Amino acid sequence: MDSNEGIITGSGMFYPKGFVVALVNEPDGTDTIRQHLRDANFDDVRVFNSQEILADVKLIEGRQSFFDRVKMSLSEEGTPREMYLEQIKNGASMVLVRAHSNETIASAQAILKAHGGQRMAYYGEGTIRELR
Repeated sequence: MDSNEGIITGSGMFYPKGFVVALVNEPDGTDTIRQHLRDANFDDVRVFNSQEILADVKLIEGRQSFFDRVKMSLSEEGTPREMYLEQIKNGASMVLVRAHSNETIASAQAILKAHGGQRMAYYGEGTIRELR
């Protein structure tokens, strides 16, 4: 499976529908996080280090048309995007966990939080729910 499968839309936007997403500032700990999530029966766990994310951002931005870039600059997504990117530029990794219900979302959130997960969100059907 392509690690980007199901998380990038046809227009090149990052939208991992059905995933809990968190940033983790301890990249060396992502193997432990992945194992704890798998031990809790999460079968689709993806981890991207900062270099992978920044390379994908550059690739996605290269595919966007002028109108896509204008739309992004005018949308509310620009501010959270910049906050994520700033943390990623400072070495944060991103962990994505597929969750199918409120119970599994809460379970993934608890595990990620225990490992220092930050800026957590669940990408649902047309909505992004911030998790605290």
